[in-house]
Amino acid sequence: MHLFTEIFPATIENLPKLNAYQLTLIGSLSANEIGGKLKYRLQNKFDGYWYWDSEQECLLANLLISQEQIDQTLKDLWAETDRTFQQNLEGISHTPDLSPSTSGIAKFVAHALLQAVENKIEAKLTTHRQDKGTYYINLICTRFGWVVNGLPAVSLSIRSNIDFKDDLKAFMTKRPNDNIVGLFATDKTKPFNTAMEITKIVGEIGEHNRRTRLLTYDLNPEMRELVANAPDGELVIETNGRYQYVVSALGLRVLNKHYERFGISEKLQISSARRKDYVLPVAKIAQKTGFIGTAYNSNSNADLFLDKTDIGYSTELRFGNGQSASPRSFKDVFPLVLRHGLYNPINDKKIKIAILNTKPQVKLDPLKTNLRKILGDNLGYELTTTETGLINVPKPTPANIERAVNQLGEQQPNIILGIIPQEYGSGDDESDNWTTYDYFKYYTLNKNLQSQVIQPSTIRNDWAVNNIILGILAKTGNIPFVLANSITYADLIVGLDVSRRKKKNNPGSINTAAIAKIYLTNGQFLHYNIRDATVEGETIPRNVLQAIFPVETFQNKRVVIHRDGNLQESEKVDLLAWGKEIGAEFFFVEVIKSGNPRIYAQHGKETRKAPKGSIFKLSDTEALMVSSEYPDSFEATPQPIRVRVHPPFTLTQALHSVLSLTLLHYGSIRPPRLPVTTFYADKISKMASKGIRPAALDGNIPFWI
Repeated sequence: MHLFTEIFPATIENLPKLNAYQLTLIGSLSANEIGGKLKYRLQNKFDGYWYWDSEQECLLANLLISQEQIDQTLKDLWAETDRTFQQNLEGISHTPDLSPSTSGIAKFVAHALLQAVENKIEAKLTTHRQDKGTYYINLICTRFGWVVNGLPAVSLSIRSNIDFKDDLKAFMTKRPNDNIVGLFATDKTKPFNTAMEITKIVGEIGEHNRRTRLLTYDLNPEMRELVANAPDGELVIETNGRYQYVVSALGLRVLNKHYERFGISEKLQISSARRKDYVLPVAKIAQKTGFIGTAYNSNSNADLFLDKTDIGYSTELRFGNGQSASPRSFKDVFPLVLRHGLYNPINDKKIKIAILNTKPQVKLDPLKTNLRKILGDNLGYELTTTETGLINVPKPTPANIERAVNQLGEQQPNIILGIIPQEYGSGDDESDNWTTYDYFKYYTLNKNLQSQVIQPSTIRNDWAVNNIILGILAKTGNIPFVLANSITYADLIVGLDVSRRKKKNNPGSINTAAIAKIYLTNGQFLHYNIRDATVEGETIPRNVLQAIFPVETFQNKRVVIHRDGNLQESEKVDLLAWGKEIGAEFFFVEVIKSGNPRIYAQHGKETRKAPKGSIFKLSDTEALMVSSEYPDSFEATPQPIRVRVHPPFTLTQALHSVLSLTLLHYGSIRPPRLPVTTFYADKISKMASKGIRPAALDGNIPFWI
């Protein structure tokens, strides 16, 4: 077996000379904000390709323009109705002595030079389009720049999208009463268009000089024609809180959470073999430009590939009565719990359950039978129900949900099971709008009641029910299992996430909710801390960080912090200063879950999933790692996570800590790919930023499971 990636080294000797242009700025916008906008203007105005190098804070281009051309461009930008450039950009100057960053070169190849073959790639992938009646399943190629072993590289990845055949205008005509806010749209005038969330209906284009205003923007010819020719009554909508479009310019992309609304049932799984067959022809088109070489692989680049044995990873877990075992896969964990018992059960082994059901037509007998059999007969718990037992809420309005929670809560259950289908929300919703799921969680947490949401579709799925039972056990104070081999290079491991949500009545202010989930070195959950604040800009106040890392818990401790996503430099500086003050050592590990290219395993002529623990080193401080272990029946190719470490903590320690803590999920109905420290981070932070959190800001029950 050998491994290979969908990352390709840039052939530096074939790249054109890149000219750097620096900006002279005034005003409040950052160089990255202005540079990102400016590259599109210059790309449309001049020949050649342009890209913004965010590390060197300069524009890169494969052509040289004169100072006279620059001066005229500035005058044109300053004269625009939109005052962005007039108020923030004072000058552009060619800087021949400034060298592009390696990252800038990589992104220039990916996003600028390979634009030349974008249409050929799109045409190749269109041959795989699947017509499903009311929608298409399309393949899309995404390109990103990377730095591998200090050199520029490009990833070519394939993903499946569902695009509704009706565009947004036709959809609104056929369904005039449907709320489109929260749906996702695509710009029909661009290839490989990215989905944008519809955030507002602005109004008709014929009102308030709206058409004239939109035409002042630097639009591509097709978009300009759509805006110019739209009937006065055509609606203009806003996407991502900032970009405005006429509805006839937008297509509809259907995300998983909207499948039921569109009558869609799909699993967009692409096997490793098929994914390779899609990537290779795309790579050949890109390679013909001469700008990229052969994909990194363990035969030619053995020093860049590691496996789980290289980082000391062990799957051994400790259960009840001091018994240890190594599950072969995620689905084998629950049988080991039944065989050996729980690592640390609650003393009285009594659980009182209440049920709130928003789908009364769903029969709950299979669920009740499983609960009695597994919790009672197999694990020895005394299982009781509240006097009311079950309350049906067929019309789950906020008031009805609150009444039901109040009624059940009066009988002091240990946990309330909420039967809530996915279309009523799941905690993953991006919108500020509250769902039935949100209201159920809000009213239970506000009364310090534990709850477990169960989707009706999982009630007859034994494997899903087993994991739901683990969640019930954890939320009632039990510890099902821990690592058999404790982590030796730390005293505590903390999952840190910070959610930011702009305030509607004050766009400059941001509601911030920060949560720290604290674990012992054997992976046992210790407690959580939540704090929030309203801040200006993106910086988290030092006092908020200090509050979630209190002296009594962290003094004189070695603390590994798993940060969900990118770590803000200000957060790092403040925490290091706080650590020095309280005698704690903080070690930082970033866990980045999206946008990562895949790793494949080649067995002779057969392409398979890369095994869990397969690692591709980008540098001494960063790597891609396959962290999930899917059964053979699951076709999808696992997407690696990206792990970035801040020295003096080592990459090996970071990878080991992350991979080890993927073993400790209680209640996940899918094989997890994230460590328990950052799993559910998005859901927790979104809920917390809405005010959905326990009444107590500190606690020892993992309410998010």
